[in-house]
Amino acid sequence: MVATLIVLLWWQLTEFLLRCREFSNYVRKLSATVCRGLKLNEIVLGGE
Repeated sequence: MVATLIVLLWWQLTEFLLRCREFSNYVRKLSATVCRGLKLNEIVLGGE
């Protein structure tokens, strides 16, 4: 009984951590894209 509970908790934790990692990767890609877009706008608007 206790072993089953521990396994379930462990499974939930690993699932949660995997989701967090995927989400943080998504956020990192998104912010990199936004930064790139802002730099392009600066170049276009700044006329450098």
